[in-house]
Amino acid sequence: MEPTRITSVTDYHQVLSDSFGTVTSDTISEKLSAGEISSHHLGHDVSLVESRSHDTGSPNLAAFRAKASSSGLVFFTVITAGRALFRQHDRVAEVATGEGVLCEAQQDWEVRFPLGKCSLTLAMPSDLLAARSSVVSERCTRAMNSGQPSTGLLTRYLTHLYELAGGLSIDQRADAGVIARDLLAMTLRGLTVAPESAGPDVTLAMLRTYIHRHLADSRLTVADLARLHQLSPRYVHKLFDRIETTPAAYIREHRALAARAILSDRAYDHWDITEVAAAAGFAELRTMERVFRTRFGLTPTQWRHFSSTT
Repeated sequence: MEPTRITSVTDYHQVLSDSFGTVTSDTISEKLSAGEISSHHLGHDVSLVESRSHDTGSPNLAAFRAKASSSGLVFFTVITAGRALFRQHDRVAEVATGEGVLCEAQQDWEVRFPLGKCSLTLAMPSDLLAARSSVVSERCTRAMNSGQPSTGLLTRYLTHLYELAGGLSIDQRADAGVIARDLLAMTLRGLTVAPESAGPDVTLAMLRTYIHRHLADSRLTVADLARLHQLSPRYVHKLFDRIETTPAAYIREHRALAARAILSDRAYDHWDITEVAAAAGFAELRTMERVFRTRFGLTPTQWRHFSSTT
C-alpha cells in the first residue's frame, strides 16, 4: 500500500484519527511535521499500521496523546527503529527497538519518542482476544521484551506480515490477521517455552486456532474438538473456563463475528443471507439470525443495510 506522506501536524491528526479513532489535533506535538503512515486491513476489524517520523534534527521528543473512546480497540505496538515511552493506567513503559507494548482505547494514552522512530501497530477490537477487560488493562503499558519467545515470535511475524501483506488476497490477509491475533493473545498471557503452567494455555491456543480455521464447518462440535485433540470433552470445557466462556459459546461468538465481517464487506454484497450463514458455519439461517441479533442488536439484513449507508 502506498504510504500517506505527512507534511504538517494537520496531516498527522487526520491519519492518526483514521487509524486509531481517538487522536485530537490539540494533543499532537508540533514536532510531528514530517513522516509517513500506511496500513493493511487484515479482516475482522483487524489492521496493521506502520508509522514513520522523519528525523528533522530536533533533540527533543515528539508526542501525541489519544483520548479515551468507546471504540473497544486495543493497540499492540512494536518499535522497529528507535525507542518510545508509552503512558497509560498510571504506568510508563520504555520500549526499545524490537520490543512491544499494549494500549487500549477505553483509557487515555500517550506516546513520546525521538524523531526518526518507526513502529508497527496491530489494532483490533479487544473482544477478539477473548480475555476479560481487567486482564487486558493489566497487560497494558508493560514493555514486552523480544527476548521472550512469544514476544519475539509475534514481533517477527508482524514485521514479515507487513512486508508481504500487499501481495496477499483478501482471504489470505484475513487468515494472517487471525494468526496475528492468536499470537498476541498468547503473548499477553505471558507464555514462554519454559514454565510448566504454559501447558493448558498452549492447548487452549491450539483449540482456538483449530476453531478459527474450521469455523465454516457447520458440523464442528465440542465432541469433535475433543476427539481430534485427544482430550476429554470435560477437559475442553475446563480449558475454556480459563477465558470465562464455553467451547460452544466461543464458536457461536466467532461465527457471528465472521458473519458480521462478510456483511460489512462490499465485495460480498452479491451474496444472499443464506450464503453468508453457510460461509460463517451456521447450519441454519434462523440460527444465525438469532445469534446475530442477540450479539449485535440487529438482524443480518439490517446490519448489511447499516454498513452500506455509513
